[in-house]
Amino acid sequence: MIDNDDEYNRILAFKKLIGKPVEVYTGNSFGSLSYSESITASNSVIVGKLSEIDQECIIVECSCGNLSNKIYINSRQVVGIIDITKNIGINDVYNLAERHN
Repeated sequence: MIDNDDEYNRILAFKKLIGKPVEVYTGNSFGSLSYSESITASNSVIVGKLSEIDQECIIVECSCGNLSNKIYINSRQVVGIIDITKNIGINDVYNLAERHN
């Protein structure tokens, strides 16, 4: 169980990313990809601009062409958030072993 101090520090760190384009990794596998005889689980990643955050909810504004919408994510479900203005993404971090194979 996460105590209130840990939760507060986690949210405080995420708040530094407000207004930036981010990838939000919830850690859930939404499906799998089959290659030959092996199956690889896919990461559940939401890409957009981080709009707001509090202890209960992270709001990410997602766009596709002319369309945009806000995605409300349970903040306790988030495993990690990466600023995508840098040269590394979620799949680079969580699939490191696969890149070296």
